Amino acid sequence: MMRKVTLVMVATIAVLMVFGSWQSAQALSGTFTTLSFPNASATTCGTILVSGGLVTTSAPWTARFRAVDGRGRLVGSNTATGPGGANYSGWGTEYFTVNPTANPIHVTITVNEGGGSVTVFDQSLDNPCVPPAGATSLVGSTDPAGFVLHTIICDVAVYDRPGGQPVADNRIRAGQTWFVNPKPVTTDAGESWTEISVSGYPNGFIPTRCVG
Repeated sequence: MMRKVTLVMVATIAVLMVFGSWQSAQALSGTFTTLSFPNASATTCGTILVSGGLVTTSAPWTARFRAVDGRGRLVGSNTATGPGGANYSGWGTEYFTVNPTANPIHVTITVNEGGGSVTVFDQSLDNPCVPPAGATSLVGSTDPAGFVLHTIICDVAVYDRPGGQPVADNRIRAGQTWFVNPKPVTTDAGESWTEISVSGYPNGFIPTRCVG
């Protein structure tokens, strides 16, 4: 499912108002420069942030984001579209859709303006939630025994226990696919919660109503 990404647009409107004309770009150009994992630690993989640099578009575009872990498994993906004649100083924040199980995390972004794809970002970086490249992962299995893949149907925080507290700023999004425990847990208040295999250990919980 396509999820719209908000890119960081460099302000150009004021310049256009002063000069009263639009100077179109010659062609797609530039790259993004920096990969990081905000809020990542030994127990959570955080988010994926691509920032820095400058990419200039000259025509309506479609971009593809991909993140692959050290075992070659797809752990994040997204597609975005936008207008031409604009400058972008970063891609923004993405989320792991399944747990990475080995480093490094390899992230690429390709942009197509109708005449073929151009790679504007291609970097790898170790995430502290899994051991360094070449080591064996001890954190959150990608497909834990007994868990099954389900599509999430609402944006929701990840909780530390059924009916508990949100874990930092960890959230999952509607349309993502995650491994979940097929046997929900019911709290004393009668609320149904489902265990989810998140990017770290131990697992978190989300309301069962958000599991498709």
